[in-house]
Amino acid sequence: MRALALACLLVSAAAGALPAATIRVPADWPTLRAAIDQAVTGDTVLVAPGIYTGPGNRDLLIDGKDIAIIGAGGSAQTVLDLSLPSGWRHGFTLRGQTRQMLLRGFTICHGYGEYVVSSGGINIEDASPTLEDLQIIDCNVSENFGPSGAGIRCLNSSPLLRDILLQNCEGFAAVHLEDGAPELEDMTIRNCDSRGMNCWNSGAALTRVSFIENSVYGYLGGALLVSGAASPTLRDCLFQDNYAYPEIMDMGYGGAIACGGCSPVIERTVFRGNMCAMGGAISLDGCEGVVLSTILFADNHAERGAALYLRSSSVLADNLTFAENGADWVFGMHDPDAPAGAIYGQSSSSLSLNASIVALTAQGPGLHMAAPASADVACSDFFANAGGHTSGTVGNIIGLNGNISVDPLFCDAPGGDYTLDAASPCLPANNDCHVQMGAFGWGCGTTAAEETAPAAFAFAPPQPNPFNPKATLRFALPRAAAVDLVIFDVNGRQVRRLLAGEQRPAGHHALDWNGRDESGRALPSGVYFARFAAGGFTAERRLVLLR
Repeated sequence: MRALALACLLVSAAAGALPAATIRVPADWPTLRAAIDQAVTGDTVLVAPGIYTGPGNRDLLIDGKDIAIIGAGGSAQTVLDLSLPSGWRHGFTLRGQTRQMLLRGFTICHGYGEYVVSSGGINIEDASPTLEDLQIIDCNVSENFGPSGAGIRCLNSSPLLRDILLQNCEGFAAVHLEDGAPELEDMTIRNCDSRGMNCWNSGAALTRVSFIENSVYGYLGGALLVSGAASPTLRDCLFQDNYAYPEIMDMGYGGAIACGGCSPVIERTVFRGNMCAMGGAISLDGCEGVVLSTILFADNHAERGAALYLRSSSVLADNLTFAENGADWVFGMHDPDAPAGAIYGQSSSSLSLNASIVALTAQGPGLHMAAPASADVACSDFFANAGGHTSGTVGNIIGLNGNISVDPLFCDAPGGDYTLDAASPCLPANNDCHVQMGAFGWGCGTTAAEETAPAAFAFAPPQPNPFNPKATLRFALPRAAAVDLVIFDVNGRQVRRLLAGEQRPAGHHALDWNGRDESGRALPSGVYFARFAAGGFTAERRLVLLR
């Protein structure tokens, strides 16, 4: 009896030590569902390049298993086509996983999620998986309201979502985040109706996420709606050409972002060409402790607050650049008596604005605060705003608290380059506050004594950014040095080496990248990184190529 018990223990131990298996589709099993059913925690389901359709390759539930599901050819070559004449269908539902669960390398297209119940692409419920290298295209949900996400629906979960494209998704939002603390990196959400993303009661962290040409009809947030007790952080993001279209009874708030009752932190982000009735770029309503830092607002448009609209909200803002925003006729709703402006605040709003530039506002003042709203402004440059610099409860600020009204000397405002000429009054060496005003520092020009070398190595933000067909990369060398300047894609692959240890003299330098690889082929739209190294100094800058 003792020998039998010992034998059973040995068999059990051996079973626990079995190596993880690799299950291949279609070599071992003909469909993803069959392979996933066979897999246990630690196994890998490896899917060969191809187009997978039919009932065995959709509505795939993975419940509690930390497995890896990998498209061997990457998202460009491994496709789940969920097309059906009618009826609900989606790609994956993930429940109860940890970060050890990996879904990588698929295109998921033509999903259709049932209202409230599911997404057309991927459902994540009470889980924290890792998703990367995915394209979710032409996925929808059945209604234009309710807690659904046409591409990704994430409930009470904290996944890592990385290197994902969502495009042409419709119904409520392309991505719905509710509760949890998801991390999103290097994603693009493009051309999605019914909004790009919802963030409800979520502490989501968005890094290098681009929202491009998304829209919503009726009320709030063309790209992103943040609501409830949400406290998301957004860093190094892009919001371009997003719209919140008003309906008959609704004004439309937040062409790019609408926030209600939340406390977001937004840093190192660009807002270009967004539009709605109130808050062309950002609308804040009942939001306390909002932090805005190192942000460009350019060419945004709204009835009030072409760039920023505040209602019963408090904002701490520093190093913002507002340029060429237009508080003008939007969707035929223009009120000629409205003071409009680039920044508009009302109700009990308060704004602390420091080290910023408000310039070239096309209509209305740079800053208007309607009573009882208030603003404190320091060390900022207000220049050439069509309706004056300030109005409402904000009196004359020029000459007080370090505020000035001088041409900021943008390097190329018509070309979308809002870095600063070396002679700009907004650079620390050229103003009494000794601070950088605006989102960007030096980008062009030389000091008065041209032969004087820069004080330190520097790598300026690429301009314009986003770009097409070319971006200019500028760097400064305090002494002669060998320079490396290399372009990488979001997967870390080198696509172009612009400088390979080339010796350059001390001074300011610039060169262009035309969005092509080493062989001269045009690269696709997406996020790229320029890595600069010289004299022991290294820096990296993000670029967005839009074809």
